[in-house]
Amino acid sequence: MTRKFLLFFNCFIVLIFMSCDDEEPSLPDAPGVTNVTVSDISDFGDGRDISIQFLGASDESSVSSYSIFVVAETNSSSFDLSSAQSTTGNAVTEVTSTGGSYTVELDQNTLDTDNQTIAEDVSYVIYIMSNGIEANNVLTGPSNSFTLTTQAINAPIVAGIEIWDVSNLGDARDFNITFNKVQDESFISEYRLFMVPASNAGDFDLDVADANDNYLSITPSGSNIDLNLDETSKDSNGDIIVDSTFYAAFVLTIADGTNADGSNSLSEQSRLLELLHINYDIYVSDAGNFSNPPWQIVKFDGRGERFEVFIKQELDWPQDIVFMDDGTVLISNLGSGRITKHDAETGDFIEDWANGIGGPTRVKVGPDGLFYVLQWQGNGKVLRYNTDGSFVDEFTESGVTSSIGLDWDSDGNLYVSSFSQSTITKFGPNGENLGVFIDDATGPTNIYFDDNGDLLVFNYSGTTVSRYDSDGNLKSQFLTGLSQCEGFDFLPNGDIIIGNGGTSSVKRFNSNGMAQDDLIESGAAELLNPNAVIVRYFE
Repeated sequence: MTRKFLLFFNCFIVLIFMSCDDEEPSLPDAPGVTNVTVSDISDFGDGRDISIQFLGASDESSVSSYSIFVVAETNSSSFDLSSAQSTTGNAVTEVTSTGGSYTVELDQNTLDTDNQTIAEDVSYVIYIMSNGIEANNVLTGPSNSFTLTTQAINAPIVAGIEIWDVSNLGDARDFNITFNKVQDESFISEYRLFMVPASNAGDFDLDVADANDNYLSITPSGSNIDLNLDETSKDSNGDIIVDSTFYAAFVLTIADGTNADGSNSLSEQSRLLELLHINYDIYVSDAGNFSNPPWQIVKFDGRGERFEVFIKQELDWPQDIVFMDDGTVLISNLGSGRITKHDAETGDFIEDWANGIGGPTRVKVGPDGLFYVLQWQGNGKVLRYNTDGSFVDEFTESGVTSSIGLDWDSDGNLYVSSFSQSTITKFGPNGENLGVFIDDATGPTNIYFDDNGDLLVFNYSGTTVSRYDSDGNLKSQFLTGLSQCEGFDFLPNGDIIIGNGGTSSVKRFNSNGMAQDDLIESGAAELLNPNAVIVRYFE
């Protein structure tokens, strides 16, 4: 083989390898998106109405972004990858790949692929292109077709309906109704209030309300609604509203026909409430943080729902509440040693009824018509006062430490509880000390004798109200499930209501000692430690 031939052969081989190195390898396709759906979400009449949801590529490591195209359905058959790659400007919406699912809302300037403004009443489809990284771009098929249309706007729905029993007239005047106005009242022409008997409330829907003529019409005024019904008000059946019947309130908003051109809207029902003849309020002393404020006397309605702060001034660790026949009310204040006198209707401070007391706790009228006052501090003796607050005497011959509960038996003997000693001491009708009557209480506060002659003892440091016989023997636990119990009174039906400091509530039990409910719920009126609970009747 000659040298020339070898040189030629070597050059040929080199040329072959050089030619192979210059040929570009083929690229894979980028993965495409899936689950493309389109929604008409607004009524602007342009791209802002279009919301697009899709699931990104299963592996986005080879996808840099996605391009979204709005294509008139009449042109969709000719729209392909080449068309997509040549589309520019506002006719393409770019979305950076971030993983997972995507929701994209187009903007006002978005055009279709014919560079036409997106408009209502035109059928469109969506295409999405995956833009590859070292991969070929890939175009999805067309989405579902859609047409932008103006959606009917319904009347907005009322919220926050409250129903209250505020009087004792025995008819619809007892009902007070409140609800929040709709945010934009330009969408409605009228509120319609329906009072629906409990037996019909479950079936009272929009169709029923639209066809019902038994309503109270309320003109929108820009304010939330707070109204009392009148005695001629009827329920949704056309019957006069009556006492001792459960009702729920509904509010129908009527679309104004211009700003809101859709249907009317019906609220959720209010709670069911029975009109009852309740001729009393409930007053609660709140010891707050005991020797530290806040302190208050709160007035609740008979249901334990509506309230107002009755007294806030001149308080210092308030203990007891005593309403007087002259239109005043007394408040004992452990912290200041004063019993203050206030107006029984307004709560305004009048004067000190008595002062210089060693931490007055309970105040109660005795069998002799005098006021008996317990002392938490000082010599602990029980003090007596005239109705005008003038001092009479130290009634008991000896004191009771941390005294906070008192009552008399049928023989006129006085019993006084000691919180710190966990005892009940018995005194004779003339104040002579007859010794410790009970020595196994648990931080006793209030005590009282029932009609059977048994002594009931509130165990503040325990969880019960204990029943003792006339000899001081424990008979049973009358009430259970309490925590820091102090302050009590009776409702007309015999239920007993008790302050429960552990839950900042007032609990209700029936006359047999069975728990009923929290008449005043935990934290209502920002109660902390209720320690006196008084029922006051009115006409």
